[in-house]
Amino acid sequence: MNYKKDLNFKQKMEVKMKRTKVVLLVLSILLCSGIAFADTINVPGDQPTIQAGIDASIDGDIVLVQPGTYVENINFAGKEVILGSLFHTTQDTSYISQTIIDGNQNGSVVTFNGDEGSASVLTGFTITNGYADMGGGIYCNHTSPSLNNVNVTGNLAGNGGGILCLVSSPDLDNVIITNNSAEFAGGGLYCINSSPVLDNVTILNNSAGTDGGGINCSNCNPVFYNVTIANNSAESNGGGVYCDTYASPDFENVTIANNSAGSDGGGIFCDNQSSPSLSNVVITDNSAEEGGGIFCLHFSDPILEYVTIMNNVAYNGGGVSCNISSTPFFKNVRISNNSAENYGGGILCLYSSPDFENMTISDNTADIGGGIYFP
Repeated sequence: MNYKKDLNFKQKMEVKMKRTKVVLLVLSILLCSGIAFADTINVPGDQPTIQAGIDASIDGDIVLVQPGTYVENINFAGKEVILGSLFHTTQDTSYISQTIIDGNQNGSVVTFNGDEGSASVLTGFTITNGYADMGGGIYCNHTSPSLNNVNVTGNLAGNGGGILCLVSSPDLDNVIITNNSAEFAGGGLYCINSSPVLDNVTILNNSAGTDGGGINCSNCNPVFYNVTIANNSAESNGGGVYCDTYASPDFENVTIANNSAGSDGGGIFCDNQSSPSLSNVVITDNSAEEGGGIFCLHFSDPILEYVTIMNNVAYNGGGVSCNISSTPFFKNVRISNNSAENYGGGILCLYSSPDFENMTISDNTADIGGGIYFP
């Protein structure tokens, strides 16, 4: 067993802190040396549209947008600028709902595909009404921008209804991703070969036609800290979270609640050697055909420490279902009040070898094997 959670999480959070320090250092050098000072471009005062403001900017500038609805599809075009509503200057959160970028169902609302780094900042907006094959609200391709105090809502895409990350590692702070949908995968967030860091993020009421109603992770290592993943749905697998192909997300202080899957993994679905790490996580009130809380398949090895799995419902494996050589590790985990109509109210294990340490398994119900069922 590879107990890598603590190391991975600390390393990824250190990377985030280093990015922030680099940005602050660069700004300090510029201000102290007098080499350059940021200009503020006001929209619509100086430029009539947000895109015109970005086009007129140079690295280090601020594009400051007045309240209103702007029907645009914008592209940062590689600019290291701060694009902000009046929230940026006042910290008044009411400006987030008052300053709307409406994609008019004409593509991704915001695009980052010019190798943007953390100095490219989007802050204080509502991002809505996008429609695209990939990333209805925000599309990140080979970039690592900073997204903070943003609401991504009411967007639609083939994959990644709210946000799509392709080989990208954006920082998301104080972001709400809600009421987005994907025709296929990743209703709220879709990550491919990416390592985004999410801090104080809510992923709520999103849906997917196939896998990952809230989040779809494929071959990536995102970090989720102080995140709520709730009321999302997938027609196939992973109502809350879908992990596939060596995905190793880290979840710290996370709530996964009231998600549903038409097939497997109401809360979390793990497949193809995916190994998420969960610490101080609550998985509750999720539902699926199999694995109401968590479903593990094909050599997936999640690590769970100080996790509560309760009140989940499934036909098989109300709390947890492990299938085909999955070897999850449970330490200081409580599995209680889950129910299965058929096998394994708490845990169902088929051709799998879970590792238990200091467990509480209580008050689970099933037709066969209320607590644990090993056929």
